[in-house]
Amino acid sequence: MAGILNIGVSGLNAARAALNVTSQNISNVNTAGYHRKALVQSAMYPQNLGYGFPGQGVELNDVQRIYDRFLDKQVQTATASNSYYETQFSYMKQLDDVIANSTNGISPRLQQFFSSVQTLTSDPSSIPSRQAMIDQMSSLVNTMKSADDRMEELRLGINTEIKSSVTAINGIAQQIADLNKQITMLWRNDGVQLPNDIIDQRDQAVTELNKYINATMVPLGDGTVNVYIGKGQSLVLGNDAALLKADYSTQPGMEQELVVYYQSGAPFEIPTRLLTGGSMGGALEMRETLDDTQKRIGQMAMEIVDRFNRQNAQGVDLNGDAGTDLFELRFNFPPVNPPTPDYSAKTDAEKLEIQQRYAVRALSLLQTDPNKIAAASAIVFDRNASFNGALPTKLAGSAAISQISTTAPFTPATAVPAMPIQIRFDGTNYSITDNTGAAHVPPLSLTRIPGVSGGFKVVDQSGAPMGIQFTVSGTPAANDTFVIANRTPGALLEKGENSNLLEMAKLQALATVSDLPASGKVNGIGPGTPPVLNFTINVQDPDVAADKKAQLDFVSKLPITMGFNGTNFTNLPSGYTVVPAGSTYSLQDASSRTLMTFTAPAALGAANAGQTFTFPAPAASNFQATFGQMVTAVGSKTNEVKAIGAAQKVTLEQVTMARERVSGVNLDEEAANLIKFQQAYQASSKVIQIGQGLFDSVLQALR
Repeated sequence: MAGILNIGVSGLNAARAALNVTSQNISNVNTAGYHRKALVQSAMYPQNLGYGFPGQGVELNDVQRIYDRFLDKQVQTATASNSYYETQFSYMKQLDDVIANSTNGISPRLQQFFSSVQTLTSDPSSIPSRQAMIDQMSSLVNTMKSADDRMEELRLGINTEIKSSVTAINGIAQQIADLNKQITMLWRNDGVQLPNDIIDQRDQAVTELNKYINATMVPLGDGTVNVYIGKGQSLVLGNDAALLKADYSTQPGMEQELVVYYQSGAPFEIPTRLLTGGSMGGALEMRETLDDTQKRIGQMAMEIVDRFNRQNAQGVDLNGDAGTDLFELRFNFPPVNPPTPDYSAKTDAEKLEIQQRYAVRALSLLQTDPNKIAAASAIVFDRNASFNGALPTKLAGSAAISQISTTAPFTPATAVPAMPIQIRFDGTNYSITDNTGAAHVPPLSLTRIPGVSGGFKVVDQSGAPMGIQFTVSGTPAANDTFVIANRTPGALLEKGENSNLLEMAKLQALATVSDLPASGKVNGIGPGTPPVLNFTINVQDPDVAADKKAQLDFVSKLPITMGFNGTNFTNLPSGYTVVPAGSTYSLQDASSRTLMTFTAPAALGAANAGQTFTFPAPAASNFQATFGQMVTAVGSKTNEVKAIGAAQKVTLEQVTMARERVSGVNLDEEAANLIKFQQAYQASSKVIQIGQGLFDSVLQALR
């Protein structure tokens, strides 16, 4: 009878414990990170009572946490990815709205500016048309600066996101370390009777951490976990948390960049590329996209300023004065001017990146007087100019020269011929002399301009343009001579003269440096086995005007097709040379600037005679194509991030449901368990009641 009572009591205790566990499950059905618990029980060790082993009841072994480590890891990974793309898309959408504005954005302003230049060419003396061009220049500058301001606001939002993420990461890291400490105090080495609810809280903290940064936990033998973020950076080691801080970089050239440090010990900057996933990873990735966008717009602004200023300087304005700058880049702020020590120590390429980043901020419209637009050419066809002390030969034919202009940029091997120069027609061909009356040394000649009726340009012996071009109308007679001279100072009498303005209009179609590949490969063509050349474009010093000009001039000459005659490279642009150094070759201009370096598998020799190598032009053909490609790239990335983010959201929902099916609380199941364990409790009570009745019967029989 004592056995009946003991068995009944053990069953009663087991049923009560099961009811407690079930009640805990039900009460935590909405607790984030809670894993369903189950009571683990087993039959007590049996005892032979002479007729066998009837058993001695039930014993309670453990409260087990229903946990699938693989599913939990999937939830954490999906949480990091979902937060990463969600954060990135929220900023990408704003950036796309800024640069892709088809009504008031940069692209329509570019088109309106170039259209105003074209309109002015039809009536270059019209003050309203000149004012319209000034207005469009002002509108373009203001629109670019407005877009830059919006992007700076985005940058501020991104920095705020980084700072708030760091604050949240620190709080969660300390929480994980504290929970680790509690777990070690309650941990049993046999792996049973564990503090399940505290473990749930810690694992949920790791999941929460993944909302801010990709985090991985590594379990240890004492029940604690080490937590690593990004690509293996330690955050929590046992009971210790390595706290972070967000501050501006101390690395040269990155002084304006918010980065993440470890707080403890000597400051250690965590490389941005190692911080991936979560909202902070998404913000850091977005900042790189924003940097690239601002730099490309900045480079475009720098080229517009440089090219239009230089071309305007080639002509004369409505007052007959030499053209002056239309735009200005005023880097009157650090790190450029006054230069910080870190900026001064930077390479040319690094300086260029900094200037690109701040170019729109430095941009302003310098010229607001419509009379100052230099529409006319600074050189003219002059029937009366003296040439070497004598008047030119009288024109017998009906020919005349018009649309004379000088073009920028150009880098001739020798100086542009001194004015005046004489062009003589011998009945078949044209020849050129300078103001000494002798043929120019090196020889100059005329070549036709494709697609321009009567169009000629002055070229050197290699065929490179010397910066002077004009149109011949009518029919020349043998021995006709034409004199091209500098325009006489004074008010402009030719109100319809638009030669320089036409050259300005052509700037719209020039390729841009921003689309120049930094490096690449060129496949040789020709006899034998032509090698593959690996080339690198050398960035010139952006603080030196001549170097910037050389860079633009080099771009204007691409594509370049060089030949190799077995000893040297041939067919180079005028003024350029190739300097060999073993299997490495440097393309240099007349001032010995290295504009491009290319390397062959081995030094080229006689076996390579007759082979040619074409170095490509920039990917985009003009300013609008450059900007259009950038808009397309940002739009494509925005759509890509949106699509991947939507997929990651679905993935997170699916893996969360998969985990809940294994570890979550099912109220229907728990309700059924309540009834089952209630009945077990009642049955065990009945066993005790029967045992007590039997015991009372024995006592009564003994009285």
